[in-house]
Amino acid sequence: GDFDKEGSGTMLASGVWSFTGGLTVNLGTLALQQTNTFGGNKTIALNGSGAAYGTLAVGADENMGASTNSIAFAGGHLQITNSFQSNRAITLNLGNGTIDVLSGQTFTTLAAINGLGGLNKVGAGTLALSNAAVYSGTTNLLEGTILESGAGGNCLPTTTILGMASGTTLNLNNNSQSIATLFGDGTINLAGGTFTIPDR
Repeated sequence: GDFDKEGSGTMLASGVWSFTGGLTVNLGTLALQQTNTFGGNKTIALNGSGAAYGTLAVGADENMGASTNSIAFAGGHLQITNSFQSNRAITLNLGNGTIDVLSGQTFTTLAAINGLGGLNKVGAGTLALSNAAVYSGTTNLLEGTILESGAGGNCLPTTTILGMASGTTLNLNNNSQSIATLFGDGTINLAGGTFTIPDR
């Protein structure tokens, strides 16, 4: 069956999880630590509304069970505690998704992020995007860095509104990026790339 995390507290899962269903975090924090095998073509649903949201904390891709499990955000958070890369499908639904990368760590998404929602990046670490994202919502770079690690360019959607808080960085890494609108006080590091934006 499925596993649902409810309640505002933190649950630390130190054992191996091997159930056959999906995983939902509606409130509080669930920290997974082991090489887990749960799911298999199942959804990891991270839900929330405003200040009441669920957080899944992981330090390795295998913490999230079978490699075919996907991640679906609807207001929840994914906290990255150690550097790793993941080829899991990531969908941003209405309510948006927040990826929190802790200081000194890098989370590399190999699949293109999709969905009707927007992306919030928090934490002092780096979110590295390897493929051209196709989500529909706003991109809010609130803390840390977004790195365009792929070679194809436009790792952020060309239709996105990009908001950058003071002290944040978008690193193009020698890629080309077009967006719809830019606002805020962050730094854009072209690193040999090209940034295209309509008149501000």
